[in-house]
Amino acid sequence: MQFPLLSKSSKLQKLVLKATEKGTDDVHIDDLPGGAKGFEICAKFCYGMVVTLSPHNVVAARCAAEYLGMTEDMDKGNLIFKIEVFINSSILRSWKDSIIVLLSTKALLPWSEELKVVGRCIDAIASKTSVDPDLIGEALKAYAVRWLPDSYDALVADDYMRRNQCLVETIIWLLPSDKSSGCSCRFLLKLLKVAILVGSGDHVKEELMRRISFQLHKASVKDLLLPAASPSEGMHDVRLVHNLVQRFVARTALSHNGDFVEKSDEKMIELNFEQESTLALGELVDGYLSEVAADPDLEFSTFVELATAVPEAARPVHDGLYYAVDAYIKVCSMHLMNLNLLNGCCQYFLLYDE
Repeated sequence: MQFPLLSKSSKLQKLVLKATEKGTDDVHIDDLPGGAKGFEICAKFCYGMVVTLSPHNVVAARCAAEYLGMTEDMDKGNLIFKIEVFINSSILRSWKDSIIVLLSTKALLPWSEELKVVGRCIDAIASKTSVDPDLIGEALKAYAVRWLPDSYDALVADDYMRRNQCLVETIIWLLPSDKSSGCSCRFLLKLLKVAILVGSGDHVKEELMRRISFQLHKASVKDLLLPAASPSEGMHDVRLVHNLVQRFVARTALSHNGDFVEKSDEKMIELNFEQESTLALGELVDGYLSEVAADPDLEFSTFVELATAVPEAARPVHDGLYYAVDAYIKVCSMHLMNLNLLNGCCQYFLLYDE
């Protein structure tokens, strides 16, 4: 009499045959993907018991069934076939279920990737990103928190760097098409930081920078402390921040084109918003300059370019800028001992005071 498990699993048949040849009844399975949960589903199916598949267990079941070789060659309507029908007809039709399944695939790499569960879920989510950009943004944020390592060492470790690069690029291309909603500026800047650290391509960083430029005024100084691409450029990528500021200022200028003659309520609300965002930008840049001033490798020209990138209206008072220049002068005097540079700082400080 053949056990139901053996009739549906080519893997178990091979293991039993091997054990018989060795004169033992023991069969060991130590590397089953999906663990006990996956095996339980496979066993219940083989014995004709009710099997309930859900977004939370379907990946474990699919990987376990693949490992056990539960194919159509073994038995028509076998478990792999049943699971694939469930994934295609149920999971992939719901973006919420697709996200749940996608989150569960991490624990079952590389099986889940080789079985194209990851790719199919990503495609399904991407096709539905027009549903609600805010919901999609929250889902992607949860996905990033679950998948991307928190520590620098884990992020750039040789064994995982390529995988982390793929993950962050996948998240970026799944971002809602509406660049002004769906994801916070903090989240976008975090993705940019990760993209820099794992060596993502320029096109990936460009996409993030375009999105960030729509809401840069909502960032914090800590959010902007992006690592420099090379140690020779200092601790922080000040030029990249300068680029973001330029984009934000240019977009703001284009949005009203300097023409607010019309005194409608909508125009006045728009004007007030632009004023508030411009003031927030000035405060942000001055706070950032104060923070990066401690970097002895920060060039004076780079410091000045960023300081002057914001419009005059962004600084009704100059206290923040004074503090930043003062901090930079102290670093220059302690680390560089360059009188010409010190004079340049002082002259700039005096000119701006006028």
